[in-house]
Amino acid sequence: MIKFRVWHKELKIMRDVFSMHNIGSDDLLIITYDFNGDRYHHSWLISEAELMQATGFKSKEGADIFEGDIIYAIHTWGAETLLVKRHPESKQLMLIRLYYKYQEYEDIADYNLPIFTIGGNVWENPDLLELEIDPTPTNAHLEE
Repeated sequence: MIKFRVWHKELKIMRDVFSMHNIGSDDLLIITYDFNGDRYHHSWLISEAELMQATGFKSKEGADIFEGDIIYAIHTWGAETLLVKRHPESKQLMLIRLYYKYQEYEDIADYNLPIFTIGGNVWENPDLLELEIDPTPTNAHLEE
């Protein structure tokens, strides 16, 4: 089953989507979501909502990884920060290494799957995208 979550741009709230559909208008989205054990139905303008699709992968804590998540990949040689983003041409969910000079899309399915930890997402934690980290790789692990 494909999973989605939605971010309301004005209200600044994130919700896991139970169901969604349009009624009579391409601009109106009817969203059903669970919150604290109760089910709610709301009508949001599409321009107010940012829908995110789950990748099908989970973090080491068992949480679904969604489009827009900022994740940390832990390898034997160190860690790297990645953004889950939709490729502008293929529309496939892919990974982008953050803090590197060249930001290339990598296929999440072909990625050498390390242990993922979710650090946040671009809507609730935009400050994670603004960190200034030296992208130069170190060879400290070779100096031991």
